[in-house]
Amino acid sequence: VPVSKRHLDMLYIHMRYSDKAHLGAITTKERAEDSVAMARIVFGEAFLESHCVILGNVNTNSPLLVDKVVTEAIRVYCGAGQGIIVAPFVLSGAMGPVTTAGSIAQALAEGMMCCAYSQLVRPGAPFVLGNFLSSMNLRSGAPTFGMPEPVMSNYIVGQLARRLGLPLRCGGALTSSKIADAQAAYESSDSMHSTALAGSNFTLHAAGWLEGGLCTGFEKLVMDADRLGAYEVLLNGLPLDADALARDAADLDAGAVLHL
Repeated sequence: VPVSKRHLDMLYIHMRYSDKAHLGAITTKERAEDSVAMARIVFGEAFLESHCVILGNVNTNSPLLVDKVVTEAIRVYCGAGQGIIVAPFVLSGAMGPVTTAGSIAQALAEGMMCCAYSQLVRPGAPFVLGNFLSSMNLRSGAPTFGMPEPVMSNYIVGQLARRLGLPLRCGGALTSSKIADAQAAYESSDSMHSTALAGSNFTLHAAGWLEGGLCTGFEKLVMDADRLGAYEVLLNGLPLDADALARDAADLDAGAVLHL
């Protein structure tokens, strides 16, 4: 697909085939404006003035640098009354402190800086605080996923987001594995479990992620989708009504034979 129209095809597919939140282009100001224009065609100018129908998703250039891509995306999306997700991508030991707490503090500073800027562009514009902290392989320098440190960061950033009254964006079934193997299973499970319990409002990469995000595995997509059903049951909690407590079964006489 030609680069000049790739973002249009991507967003068209979102709008045509999905009922999920639409993500627009952010790589240039013009592509962001095209995305908002497409949303106006679908939903109408008046509707966009009072409803958020499309989001831009950007990463700060850690440490503590907000570049042209981020600022222009914020101006375009928030200026139109639409939402922006800002997820500082802090690679501990390379783009931020080697400690988890230090990286979280840096990520919060970067996220809050962008949040303040979005409200200067348009007060009340929807803003989603993202968390995408990662540990690093000290031999290769490559990001590692599903490790205990970034898993813990989801819980902490989730609490910070709720303290600030902001929606939370987290990653999903993340792994460094190249294939859908045992490594992919336990790294993705740990990562997605923390995202679920952290109270993520917007989850990216919930299924299919492989090799640090360099590719998508169709087999893993199926496996992850199955696990998402299990997480839904987990988050719904344990029912404690009369049917769940099986009172009828307890009313049997002592010694009665019962096949459950």
